[in-house]
Amino acid sequence: AKEMLQDLQNCLSAEYANVEKLEFDEVESMPTVVIEEEKRKEKRMAQKNAVVEEIEDAQSVTKGTHKLLWGGLIGFILVGVLLAGVYFSGTLSFFSYDPSISVPSITQLSKEEALAKLIEAGFEEDDITFVEEISDSGEVGKVFDSDPQGGTQVKKSKGIRVSISKGNYYIITDFSDRDISEVEKELKEALPKVIVSIETVSTNEAKPGVVLSFSGVKSGEKLSPEKEYTLYFKVASAPSVTIEHVIGKPVEEAQATLSAQGVAVIAVQRSTIGMSEEELAQIKEGIVVEVDPPEGTKYEQNGSSNCITLYYY
Repeated sequence: AKEMLQDLQNCLSAEYANVEKLEFDEVESMPTVVIEEEKRKEKRMAQKNAVVEEIEDAQSVTKGTHKLLWGGLIGFILVGVLLAGVYFSGTLSFFSYDPSISVPSITQLSKEEALAKLIEAGFEEDDITFVEEISDSGEVGKVFDSDPQGGTQVKKSKGIRVSISKGNYYIITDFSDRDISEVEKELKEALPKVIVSIETVSTNEAKPGVVLSFSGVKSGEKLSPEKEYTLYFKVASAPSVTIEHVIGKPVEEAQATLSAQGVAVIAVQRSTIGMSEEELAQIKEGIVVEVDPPEGTKYEQNGSSNCITLYYY
């Protein structure tokens, strides 16, 4: 632009008088173009194109959305059908149909009877667990308990545990004053592995063979027939003593010595009526002169029905 301005300012100068004239080939005439108007046309055209593109994009998105919606709906229906099939078929436990079952009463039934009744109620054999356990009471081989118990509702998937008696607990009672032979027989029938330890205690206050006390277990305790136990008994026995060194002793001393050995002793004073003065002079008062049974006898105390008798003056 600066060069053109400079040429216009100096074209008439003398120094440019002989410069050759420039001539241009004739060109086709072109219409006059107003630039601002062209710019506005181009802008309107661009806006129109943009609107068209937006409409086409919107139509494309709408078509795609419809396709997605239909595809999603079809997929949802298929998944629902599949899950329903799995649920009712029981293929997967967490999707399976799990009905509630009313547990029937099966107490005192055999294993086979209980199984049949539970299957009839809605359980399957795999849902039922049988265990053999020691029971407080009930017949061996029969149901004595179940978890859950009869009369309750339970989900099938939870199953049921059935306890079959394989023997009863033996509950300890107070054995005192019972005959040890009866107690021992009873214990060994109920507890095959029991050990009965007996210590005899000489006494004339109880019948021989009677239990005076016991230890090793407590009254009310439950013992399992499968375990080993040792029970300790103190049992009354008839006191026995060999009667000797009695005659010639003071009656009170002899009586105390024999009584300490658990035998019953009585002292009887003899009458001196009819005795001569010479006989009376030989008597030592309070001294044992005779014993019944006689010395040398092995005496056994059988309750209170018999005793040793000491005679003195």
